[in-house]
Order: sequence, then structure tokens, then C-alpha cells
Amino acid sequence: TTVRQLVACEGLTVAAASAGPTEVTWPMFRGRALDAFVEHVLFAGPVADAVTDLRSMWTASESSEDLVLLERFTSGEPGSGDAGSGDAGTSGTVTDGSAVAELGDLAAHAMAFSGTGRWVPRTEVRMGARFDGWLELRGRVDVLFGGPGTGLPAVLVEVKSGRIRDEHRAQLR
Repeated sequence: TTVRQLVACEGLTVAAASAGPTEVTWPMFRGRALDAFVEHVLFAGPVADAVTDLRSMWTASESSEDLVLLERFTSGEPGSGDAGSGDAGTSGTVTDGSAVAELGDLAAHAMAFSGTGRWVPRTEVRMGARFDGWLELRGRVDVLFGGPGTGLPAVLVEVKSGRIRDEHRAQLR
């Protein structure tokens, strides 16, 4: 992403890199939740209740920021967050339980990863590649199936919770 931004505009890239942290939006939170659901399905089994299981997973991993965000987006009270259609990336206030319903849908979609144990799945794998000794790219893969040490070909999976955008294609490259 940084390389693509540098090519587009060096000044904006530097400005963005020096900006402070941004507030987590509903689409960003959906992505975190989907990653957690996929990991749960891969290593523990089906998600029984999206909100309860997220709370349990993030409590166990001591992810206090995620727990605060979970409460913010699912409390159902006016001003509780900027949830809305994760696909459209719009924002609005969660007042009708739509966040809980969307989290349930994400958990159901994560079930597509069940039955993949024979591929030795790993999540949040850091990887890198060096090109001609002058360019090194590093990143994190959401899910790696197979690969070194497994006797299986490597299959990289980038998990997304919304519509595919050009940024996603660049991230995969």
C-alpha cells in the first residue's frame, strides 16, 4: 500500500504516515471480527454466538481495545458507534441491532473455512520477499494453508469483510 501511495503522491504518503492514530470505524471492526471468526473456525470449531464468542476470544487474548469496540458497536444505544453497511463503508449510529446481525452473518461466512485441517492452516503469518537485494516487501497473511514443512503447496488467503476494492488487489500483490 505504501509503495502504491508513494507512486501516486509522495507528499500525501509522508503526511499520512505522520498522522496520529485514526478511530476504528465499523468496516475496520468488521474486518477484525471476521479474522477472529476465521481463526475460531479453523482451530476451535463453529461460532455458536457471534458476540459472546468474540467477547470470549478477546478476553482470552487480553485484547482490551477490541472488547471496548465490541461493546461500542453492539450496545444498541444512540451514539454507540459508526456501524452501518460494512460493504458500503458508510457510517451511522447502531440503534437497531444491525451490528449484531452483521456479526452473525460474518460468523456464518467464516464456516467456509471448516474442514481444512489437513492443509495445516496458520493465521496471522508474517512473510517477506527480497527482490534483487534492493527491494524487500514484508507483510502479514491472514491465513496460510500448506507451505514450507507441510509437503503441500502454499495457499495464501486474505480475508475481507466488505466489497473488493483496488486497495485489496494491491495488498494481495
